[in-house]
Amino acid sequence: MIEAEDLLKRYLASLSKNHPERGAVEALLKSAQAHNAKPEQVTDGITTETDPNKEWRRQAENLASLFAEPLDMSRGEYVEKLPQFPDKPQEYEGILDIPVIVQPPQLGLSLSRILDIAGINYDSQAISGFEDWERSGFKTPRRPYTTWLDDGSRFLGKTVEVARDGLASFERGGTHADGIGLYLKDPNILKAHYLDFPGSQFGSGSAPFLVLDGDEPWLLRYWVGSPDRRFGSVVAGREIRVGA
Repeated sequence: MIEAEDLLKRYLASLSKNHPERGAVEALLKSAQAHNAKPEQVTDGITTETDPNKEWRRQAENLASLFAEPLDMSRGEYVEKLPQFPDKPQEYEGILDIPVIVQPPQLGLSLSRILDIAGINYDSQAISGFEDWERSGFKTPRRPYTTWLDDGSRFLGKTVEVARDGLASFERGGTHADGIGLYLKDPNILKAHYLDFPGSQFGSGSAPFLVLDGDEPWLLRYWVGSPDRRFGSVVAGREIRVGA
C-alpha cells in the first residue's frame, strides 16, 4: 500500500490545480495515507457492561444525547423508540459478543449529519456512494436497530474479500452504520486497531473503513483486496431488532 500511496502522490504532482481529476485523486491519496497510519497499541478491550440492561441504557442515553435534538425529540422520546438487544443465539457465543444500538441514516438524519454529530471526519464524495454490499442479503433499516457484533479482531490483517468469503450462514458483514455504532459505543476501539466494513461497498471494488489520523477519526474507502495487519473486518449477526 505504500507503493500505491507513492504512485498517487506522483500522479497528483503531474496534475494541474484545475485538472478535473485532481479532487478524486486527492481523496484516494487521503484514504491511502490513512490506511498506512499506525494505530496506538492498547491492551484494554472494548467497554461492555456485564449487565445487558445497564449496557443498553448506557448506549441509549449516549445516542439520545447526540441524536434526539436533531430528530426533534426529547431524550426520553428517543430512548422509548429504541429496540432492546436481540436475544443472543447460541451460535453467537464466543464469536459475536458485542451488543450495539445502531442509529442509521433515516428521514431527517443523513449520514453526513450523523458523522458531523459523532465527530467523525469523512470524504463527502465517498460517503455519497456507500451502500449495502450487493451480495449480503441485508438491507440496512431506516430506523434504529440493535445487533450483535465482533470488534474486527477475527479478520485482523485479512482483506475485506477474505472476510466476506469467511462468513457463516448466521453472519453478515458489518456495515459502516454498524461500525459507527460500534465506535460510538467505545471510541477507544480505534486505538487497538482500525475497522473495515465488508457489509458495505463503494462501487464494486471498494469498501468503507474507519481509521484514526492522529486523534481524528475518519470514515473513508479503500480497495477490498488490500490486506493490512492494522485493520480488521467487522462481522455482525443476522438477528436484529428494529425500533419504532
